[in-house]
Order: sequence, then C-alpha cells, then structure tokens
Amino acid sequence: MSLIALASIFVSNAPVFGDYETDFQNKADIIIDWTANVYRTPSSFNVYPNQSDPEKYTGPKMIARFVQSLEDYGNLDDPDGVTSGSAEFYDANAMLMTGSNYLNLFHFRFLGLAMNLSRFGDAPGASGVLSTVNIGGSNFDKTYSDAYVEAILQRDDNYNAFTGEGTENHINMGRPTGWIFARLAMQSPYYQARLADDPANYPDPAVKEANMRSYIKDWAKQLYLVGSAEYDSSVYAPYNINPWICLYEATLPGVLDDPELNEVARAVLDWYAAALALKYRYGVINGASVRGESKMDRYDRDDEADFLMWLWFGDPVDIPNEYTNTSPRTDNQPPQAAYAASSSYRPPAGAVALADKVGMENTATRHGRSNYLMSKASETLEQFFIGPDYTLGSAQFPYGGWVSAVFRVNQWKLVADNGSYAPAVVAGNNGLRASKFSFRNAWVQVVQDRNVVIQMNRVPVGAQAQYNAGIAQVETLWLDNWYNDFTARWPSPDWGGFGGLSKNGNPTPIKDEDDGNVSNARTSYIWFEP
Repeated sequence: MSLIALASIFVSNAPVFGDYETDFQNKADIIIDWTANVYRTPSSFNVYPNQSDPEKYTGPKMIARFVQSLEDYGNLDDPDGVTSGSAEFYDANAMLMTGSNYLNLFHFRFLGLAMNLSRFGDAPGASGVLSTVNIGGSNFDKTYSDAYVEAILQRDDNYNAFTGEGTENHINMGRPTGWIFARLAMQSPYYQARLADDPANYPDPAVKEANMRSYIKDWAKQLYLVGSAEYDSSVYAPYNINPWICLYEATLPGVLDDPELNEVARAVLDWYAAALALKYRYGVINGASVRGESKMDRYDRDDEADFLMWLWFGDPVDIPNEYTNTSPRTDNQPPQAAYAASSSYRPPAGAVALADKVGMENTATRHGRSNYLMSKASETLEQFFIGPDYTLGSAQFPYGGWVSAVFRVNQWKLVADNGSYAPAVVAGNNGLRASKFSFRNAWVQVVQDRNVVIQMNRVPVGAQAQYNAGIAQVETLWLDNWYNDFTARWPSPDWGGFGGLSKNGNPTPIKDEDDGNVSNARTSYIWFEP
C-alpha cells in the first residue's frame, strides 16, 4: 500500500467519531492554558536580543495568550505574580511591541508573526501606532504590524520569506507566511503610501502575493506527487506543519478570506496528518525518519511532534507529562502544539482511524520519499510493519555517511509497547551515536521484508583512507563550488546562521566532523537504551 494512496482517501472530511471534537477541544484547552500560564520564554524577561530565533518562543506564547483572552487581547496579569520583570515576559501585546525593535527576521520569526498579525490584527500590539510618518506631504500612522511587514517585504537576502534558502522546514516557514505578509502589505495604508512614494525601495506586495500563490499551489501538488524529504521528524514536523496551519487560519472568512488557498492549506495539512498517522503509535512517531531526535537513547515523549500528535490523535486521558507540570517551564517543545490547538483545522476521519491502528496488525506498507526541493520521486524507499504490540520501520537511502543529511537520519527503528508512559525503542545507527560505535557510514545499507530487517555493513580494506579522501573533497571542491554558487545568487548575503568552515573570511554550512570512529562501525551497528 502506498502512502499517496492512503493520503488520497482522506480528502477534507471532518472526523466522523462522535466524541472526537470534544476530546480534541479538551486537549487543546490543556495545551493553550499550559502555554499561556505555565510556559516561560527563556533569556530573562526580554527574549528578543538574547535568542537567535526569538519567536520560536514568543510566537506560541502570544497565540495562547490571545486565544485565552480575546476580550482584552492578551493583556493578562502574570499568573504567578511575577512583577520584577518587564511586561514582554508574559503579555502578548508587549511581546509584539517589543519585537518590532528587533527586525532581523528570518525562518522561525516569520511563523509566529504570520499567525498573530493576521489572526489578531486588531490587538493593540499589532494595530497600535508606533509612529506617525509624513509621506508625500501627508501623515500616515505606522502601526507595529506595519513595522514588521515593511521589514519583511524589504528583506531580499538569502533569509527572505519569498525566495530564501534553508532546510525544508525553513522553506515551509517562509512561503505560506510570505503570502500572508504580502496580503497584509496590500491592505496597509502606510505600506501603500510608501510604495507609491518610493517604488524602487518598496516591493510591490501584489507581485509577491501572486508569486507566493503560484508557489504554494505548485508545492502542494508536488507534495502529493512525490512526498516530503524532511519526513516524520520528531523535532521538525511541527515546523513543517505550523506554517500551513497559519495559512489555513489566515485564509478563512473574516480574516484574509481566500477560499482557494484555504483549500490548498487544508490539502497540505491532510497529507501531513495521513503521513504521520500511519507511523504514530505508543505516543511517538515510529519507523525511519529524517532529522529526528538528537538523543537516540531518550524516548520519553518530549519532542515537538509528540505533543502535536497527542492533540491530533492521542488519548485525552494520557496527558503528556510536561502538560501536567505546572511549575514555570522554559522547554520550547510543548508550546509548538499551540498553533494546532488554536486552529479550527481537524485531521480527516481516515487519518484519525489510521492513527488508532485498529485492525491493522500484521500490515506492511511501502512508499517512496522525495529528495530535497521535491525534484525527484522515491529517492528514499521506506518500509513499515505494524505488529500486534510493536512496529518496525526502515528506509533505504542512496547516499553515504559524509554529509549532514544523514547525521540525524534514523534509518530503522523498532518500537514496542512496554505498558508504561514511554515505549521501548531500539534504533538503527546514525552519526549521533558515533562515539557509541553506531556510526552511519558510506557502506551501510538496510533492507526490510515485513517484520525482518537486515542491516549490511561491509567496511572494505582501506576504509579510513576513503573516508579521509571524501572529507578532503568536501573541504575543497564542494566548499569552492558551494561558495561560488551561493555568492553568485546572493551578492550581499546574510552570513548569520552558518557555523562551518571559513571561506574568504566568511562562515559556510560545510563542516568537518570526522571523529575517527570508522573502525568502530565494524563492531556494533545499533544503540540500545541504557
């Protein structure tokens, strides 16, 4: 059975289970209340100058505050009586206002802003007047929302929302939100006055909106054709999904009102719901994944995707431990479910049934996953088997162990019910466990037939020399090729965020992480939980 065949039958149907909505809302209330009242943004009372991705932390906090108190738009007293810090520590409007002073916007910052500015645009933190500006002889109020939209529309380097680069979740956090920001600019008297007065320095938001509309529709079609590349990540799945939740909410009637893109957003969310439902069991996503949890020996249901999956498919009685802890917390994983918890989107009934696994014992599925940028179908071939009280999944990859793409690949995973809160897990090797001899290398391959996985790892004579030669090639030819290509496309790039080898005085994403464990890969290929 192919994943696309499974996904195709889940076409925009509300769940048919009579108590699903009640259960969903009860879980959503727990998530919203915890995020609004318990969760604390890190870095003291002002997260913006102290974090590289501040709205990874403030975005869901603001959403929860606004949803919890729409009457006064998030102006809540701190529930624990904390008064020694400034209001932006807990007040949604203050967070928005403060953030307008820190406009180096990229990736994660687009995500929270798109939801909060579009959905809660009447809030003082969005609609309040930052300044009054004279443009062409007339005065215009520049709101806090205008400040964000102006900065986002004007940014044109490699981190811009409309054509910027990054991993798959970075792209997802840009394009759907880019459409939202373009529409906000089209509706802004301040921005329209700026555009008319200085068209050379103020991009036309109507052009941006049309480009993003085309991109979003094409991307959604390609997703259904070839699938995603950054798939089933326990860490990054919500960052791929939440932008589409933002787009779904922003395009509803009474917000930005765009029925076409609302249906596209629903289709994308239905695809993700079906894909994740297939491999959801025992409170976690099972089987192979790309960019999963970095601690292979820790499966205690505390990753970002675990909380989203509980909201969509989990037992409402089986509340994640984090949500039952009411002491102030700064963990940034549980709040990411606030986007879905605040949304009117619901997974289709077929996906909910698939997640329950009723009647699916001894079922095997096979399907392909695309490469990055979705230009090639079935670059990765995945198998998944559902046993009576366990699941076993693996994937075959066409590349070796020298690039970061494999560093967080969970190539195979056995997950078993052990009657406790967290399941028992045995995971295949990857670079994260190199020091434990479970090193994903260029000579390993996995095949699976139903409930049998065979991992082959023939390390030839002279492997270390081959390994060193591969690293040397990365450090010379690939580094030169990447640098020349990157600077040709971005004459004035933002080098922030790169932490690799230096080239012409600038950091790059290319790193040398050889830890000398190739010989260890001959002796042990899996890592057991301690």
